[in-house]
Order: sequence, then structure tokens, then C-alpha cells
Amino acid sequence: RNKAIIDAISVTTILKLTDKEILVVSKSLANNGDYQNALMLLTPRVNTINVNEDLLFLYINLTIIEDSIVRQLDYRSTLANASVVNQGRFCRIFNSSLNGGITFQLLNNKYLKRSYCDICE
Repeated sequence: RNKAIIDAISVTTILKLTDKEILVVSKSLANNGDYQNALMLLTPRVNTINVNEDLLFLYINLTIIEDSIVRQLDYRSTLANASVVNQGRFCRIFNSSLNGGITFQLLNNKYLKRSYCDICE
């Protein structure tokens, strides 16, 4: 498994991958606990025009509970972009995990709560 992860990362540095390919490799990395490399692949793509919706929301799912990331200005642009790409999906992030979201506790973060109130309510 570790060799496959290393091989996947090395291939991504050589080839110019499509969003769908980045999504598949990033999901695989994240599923194997390698969040840092998954984010390394996702981050350059999340604020580009016509970004793949699933790629964008995978990035958000991997980062939204990290206060240090959420505080960054470019992250706010990422969330705004996600709300434009698919407002319903964006708003469902704030549901409990039992209701298809990440966690309602995200609303304890002042910025995320304001985003939720502005976009979803």
C-alpha cells in the first residue's frame, strides 16, 4: 500500500492530470490517511475556473474542520465558490453526519456560521 501511494504521488508530479484524475488520486490518498499529499494535489485546483465540483467539495471536506485553514482569506473564496457551484450541497455540509453533512458543530466557528447564515438561510 505504501509503495502504491508513493508511486501515485510521483506520477502526479510528472503528468498533467485532469480534475477527475486528481480527484481519484486524492480520494485514494485520503482514504489511506495521507491527507497532506491529497491536499497538495487538490489545493492548486480549488480556486480555478470550472473546477470539478466533486474535487472542490472533497477539498472542503478535508479542510473545513481545520481552524488554521478556515481563517485564511483564500479559503473564504473557496467556500464562496462552492456555494455558487452547488448551493444545496454547500449548505448540507453543515448538517449532522447522520443527515448527510460533516457536523453541525461547524457552526461554532464564527466565520463558518456567518457563511452558513448568509448563503443558506
